[in-house]
Amino acid sequence: MKIGIITDSTCDIPDALLEQYGIVVVPQRVVWGITQYRDRIDLQPVEFYRRLAVEPDLPHSSMPSNLRIAVLHGNVPDEAAALAERIEAEVHPLELLVNITGPVLGINTGPGALALCGYAE
Repeated sequence: MKIGIITDSTCDIPDALLEQYGIVVVPQRVVWGITQYRDRIDLQPVEFYRRLAVEPDLPHSSMPSNLRIAVLHGNVPDEAAALAERIEAEVHPLELLVNITGPVLGINTGPGALALCGYAE
C-alpha cells in the first residue's frame, strides 16, 4: 500500500525530505497589508523573515474561501461520512463531496480505502 502525505507550507520540512518522500505542500495564504501571497510561491521564506524584521504591521494567514474537498472511499461509507463531518466542522469548505471510488483506488489499496482530495480556485 502506498501512503501519500499532504501538508501546508508552514510545516518547514526541509526540501530534501519533501522530495525524498514525495510530500505535497499546499501553500498557506499570507496576507500582508492588503496584499495576499502564496507561501513559498509568491513569498519565499527568506523574504518573509526579512520583511518581518522591518515591517511595522505583522502578516496574518487565511484559509482559501473557495476550498472544495472530495472524500472518496472504497466501500466504507460510515468512515467516509465521519471524515466528511469532521472536515465540514473544522474547514467549512465551499463544496464537500463524498463518493464511492471507481476500481482504481479499490484495486490498488483494497476495500476500506479512504482518499481525501482538495483544491481551491
